[in-house]
Amino acid sequence: MRLPNCFVFLVIIAMTILGAILALPNHKRCPSPPPLRATQYEEDYSYLLNRTCRTDPWDIIKYISLSEKGDWFFSLGGEVRERYEYFDNY
Repeated sequence: MRLPNCFVFLVIIAMTILGAILALPNHKRCPSPPPLRATQYEEDYSYLLNRTCRTDPWDIIKYISLSEKGDWFFSLGGEVRERYEYFDNY
């Protein structure tokens, strides 16, 4: 049984694309955001130095570079503490 030439050509193209994707350096891939912790100073957003990793609208304030190399950065965050109060005959 002989395979058609177009099928062989498509397999070669698919293998080439797959090989190129797997050969990308690891620093180009974006890690997942760090898990939320009890203390915010433990969170590390240095992966946002790579601009392609900034997918969340809030990433602009999570990583503000303070040096050209990107080893110094400023990060802003926030939290919401909801509280219900009810006074009767105060």
